[in-house]
Amino acid sequence: PSPLLGSFLREQGGCDRQGGKCQPSIALRKSQGMNGILPWAAGGIATVCLLCGCCSPASADSAATLRPYLAIDGQEADPRRVAVTRTGRAIAIEFETPRAGTYRVGLAIEAPTIAALAPGQPRYSAEDLQEAVVIRYPYDWSYAGKRNVLNVRPRLVMPGVLAGGQVYLVETHELMAVRLEAANEGRTRALLLAHRVYNDGGDAATADLELEAGERVRLRVRVFDSIAEANRARFGPKPRLTGRMMQVAYRGWTATRFTEQDYRRVADKLQGVYDCAIIREVETHDWIPPIFHERGIKALSYQYLGALRRYTPQAPEGREAELGMMGAGGELHTAPKSPGGAWLLCDLRRPEMRDLFVQKARAAIEAGFDGVFLDGYPFWADATGRRGGNAPNAMQSLAHARWELLRDTAQTVHEANPEAVLGVLANQYYDSLGEADFVLKERMYFAWDEFAREFDDRRTSVAQDLDLAWEQGEAPYVAGALAHGVKGYSPISVQSAVHFLRRPTGLLYLGTGDFTPARLDEWLETVVALAREDDLYIAKIEPAECAVHFEGRSTIWADEDCTIELSRSAWLTDETGECQQHQVRRAQLVPERRYQILRECPQEVRE
Repeated sequence: PSPLLGSFLREQGGCDRQGGKCQPSIALRKSQGMNGILPWAAGGIATVCLLCGCCSPASADSAATLRPYLAIDGQEADPRRVAVTRTGRAIAIEFETPRAGTYRVGLAIEAPTIAALAPGQPRYSAEDLQEAVVIRYPYDWSYAGKRNVLNVRPRLVMPGVLAGGQVYLVETHELMAVRLEAANEGRTRALLLAHRVYNDGGDAATADLELEAGERVRLRVRVFDSIAEANRARFGPKPRLTGRMMQVAYRGWTATRFTEQDYRRVADKLQGVYDCAIIREVETHDWIPPIFHERGIKALSYQYLGALRRYTPQAPEGREAELGMMGAGGELHTAPKSPGGAWLLCDLRRPEMRDLFVQKARAAIEAGFDGVFLDGYPFWADATGRRGGNAPNAMQSLAHARWELLRDTAQTVHEANPEAVLGVLANQYYDSLGEADFVLKERMYFAWDEFAREFDDRRTSVAQDLDLAWEQGEAPYVAGALAHGVKGYSPISVQSAVHFLRRPTGLLYLGTGDFTPARLDEWLETVVALAREDDLYIAKIEPAECAVHFEGRSTIWADEDCTIELSRSAWLTDETGECQQHQVRRAQLVPERRYQILRECPQEVRE
């Protein structure tokens, strides 16, 4: 692997695009408010080609069978009017309505078991499906509430299923859902259906298509041998990135800015320790990147995906109504809470708003930055708990518009500098984020016990199995490079979490949170120690689910009896400072008792 943001290894080919843009998959007449329309003339006879053995996936052990699906006015109907053709790995479905009615049109996949492309979802057999299961993409758009919809509700990471050893994906980044149900002869059936997107104060979709006679429905499904193959085909080759990243997260950045002298102090301290620094300023300054480049450090411009910082030149107070998006209750839609959040969410369905953010990214690259990092959770709820903003006449969802923005931003960044990269926050991954060169999961194997105002008062805990489910359930879907993030005040805590990673990628994001500018030098000493002091950490906890808590740089305690194994010999002292165990690699922790892990016993104790 090449150094972080250096000479990337870019494979040739594998990107199924035209003019740099993925082609839409679901085509429905615009007069019906449906997304991705291609104009089809009414009338004509549809050619029927049922998917028999000759059209099925070319796999000797495949147990999946494919058939067109049609329902009219709520009743499953004879699907022979649905035309299905296959060209290579692409399955095209077309249907022309014979009369006005409510239609469901798509592809039915049957197999002994089928797995939705969703984190932690099992393979469903017919016995598991006493009732049908509907899983939505890319989040559960039927849910209205303030909770993190990507964490608390089942959702598809990719719009499709795994059946018979192959991946079947609807070619879309628009809202849709997969329905899993029991079929005949003990088999499982998955329905991949065309959907219509609508907005009734928030974004939603339906597979029930209200159509007039002579209207056309089109759906495209692609077949892949693996998720990795699907990602290469949909997003193209990605650079391999390694190294350490951090962010210069000084408090008050929206009201003041660091000076050249401040950034020189930062870069001097980071030199030889970190490979990349994320720079967070309200405006773009071309004098910042050279300071870091002179010391062998790359600089990324911090921006927010689809939002502007309120009460700054980004979003002047008098223009908020013009720039911002309204929620279902008529108030400004802001983040991280609405309506009083610090970030003004913009309606990215408007091309001029997408262009505003694309040009911000271009300006950063032209100013000498080595890339752009996009922060921000994707699906903020408004004050009523709805997502997507109030846009009753919208022809697409905000989720789809965010994908368009990511696609256009990535293309613009690479046009401005082929070696530049686009990164994006991905604490919960979904496949539109695959447009970026790397994604950041910023919290791995640790939790904040207390995020105090002063960084040296912050407390963390680590657990060996804390994020195992994420590594197993979501990380395999990631299309680009994956950066693992670990934060804390204690180097032992941070390095313990780093070494709990089962599948390290070599790309790390380390930090201790924000700081007041007056404590810059102390903060830098801490951030550097997190990376440099990498020889002493907890290598194993038994039981693995036990949390070990950290206070200060070296004090630990546990809620329950547990055993820890250290990476090297160390001393353990009790709360009084008395050495309890000398030169140990393995120690038993008594619940609620404080210990210190030290490289050497204090001089006064040795004497």
